[in-house]
Amino acid sequence: MTTNQIHRPSARHRTPPEFTPRLRLKPKTERNGYVDGAWWPRSSELVGELPDLLAVLSVSLGPVWRVVYDPAGWASAPARMIAGGRSVRLDAYHFER
Repeated sequence: MTTNQIHRPSARHRTPPEFTPRLRLKPKTERNGYVDGAWWPRSSELVGELPDLLAVLSVSLGPVWRVVYDPAGWASAPARMIAGGRSVRLDAYHFER
């Protein structure tokens, strides 16, 4: 007797977050476009904080390929990082205050 397995698309993050991010999202977020919400990171290390955040977001949004961030609030970060086995582009953008 063989067991049938259902394979879901690989859109979801495969690595569970170490810490559940402190995150609040607008209800019924669409799977494309911008995300409306707030996030309270635990440190200023973007590369250290993003994997857990992206793991949670990918459950409802699918894979994240690009993150735009304000470099005034973060330690220096590379242009790309690997999160959940995917390359994620990190774009610094100086937001007006």
